Amino acid sequence: MNQSVVFSNYFCAIFMLISTVILFINREKFKMLFKKLYNLGFLILSISAILYIIISINFNYPVSDKLIYFNRYLDWILTTPLLVIMLYFIGMYYEKTNEKTILKIVIIDVIMILSGLLSDISIGPSKYLWILVGSISFLIILYILWGPVEKVASIQGCDIYRVYKILAIWFTVFWIGYPIIWVLGKSGLGIGNRKIFSCLSIVTPAMFKVGFVTYSLKKIKDIINL
Repeated sequence: MNQSVVFSNYFCAIFMLISTVILFINREKFKMLFKKLYNLGFLILSISAILYIIISINFNYPVSDKLIYFNRYLDWILTTPLLVIMLYFIGMYYEKTNEKTILKIVIIDVIMILSGLLSDISIGPSKYLWILVGSISFLIILYILWGPVEKVASIQGCDIYRVYKILAIWFTVFWIGYPIIWVLGKSGLGIGNRKIFSCLSIVTPAMFKVGFVTYSLKKIKDIINL
């Protein structure tokens, strides 16, 4: 593993750990929030902090002629459904949530991440098949967020709707941008600069998660305090 990747892993591990501790210390400031939102945010950062620490210790496994970071995929399998659910809860803030929709989101998201893993360990045409499956799963998630959930969010009041739209745009931009990094990097087509794309694939998700959770909780708290 090259030094830039090692540094990126350690940086993200420390960054996620500090962010989790800060959120825990300030938990009383968010006690008036819809409890599930704070719990989801704290869980997302905690899981990522732990798994980034594990990744930094170099827990990776050889498959064929390359290393596969299974703990990174485990992080994504556990945290990306929680991120989508957190956005869903914000869009449905004053409405009763639908457990079937939540389950659907989780299943589709897990399929998307597993497709990425299977593409990572596949060789030949099967790699592109799993990329296609992951892309379709991603588009379904976007449809749910920008279709039925966005429609409900639009009648939750201007403040909630504004926060939802900003987070949904942020979410969409990242989730379009990150697969591009993944596809161009060594896990996908391998046509980009290996060091740069490896570092981006490590740092970008950490920054996104901390920013997403922090912004969500702060803005909802501000709305409640109006």
